[in-house]
Amino acid sequence: MSTIARTNHVTSRPATVPPRRWLLVAVLALLAILMVFPLYWMVVSALTPGGQSQSSEFYLWPKAPTMGNFTEVFTTQPVWRWIWNSLFISVITTAISVVVSLGAGYALAK
Repeated sequence: MSTIARTNHVTSRPATVPPRRWLLVAVLALLAILMVFPLYWMVVSALTPGGQSQSSEFYLWPKAPTMGNFTEVFTTQPVWRWIWNSLFISVITTAISVVVSLGAGYALAK
């Protein structure tokens, strides 16, 4: 019987990323930016003073961000009432859904 010397030699090769992978990453990054941009624009619009928001110039951040828009809305509109109504409806709907689901689950189990 002949023995063959085995070496545990691992060749290291440079990690190359195929061009298709770069294209996939670029497309997914672009889609991610497109998905997040409306949320970003909503925040920018909320923090923009009234005069600047109606101007025709394009900006990515307001020159003087202000929370005054929120103060004005919360003092002139019944926002707290709207929030309470939404919370009330969602809690009642969830409770009804849980009760119905419990009954259906029990009926299917038996």
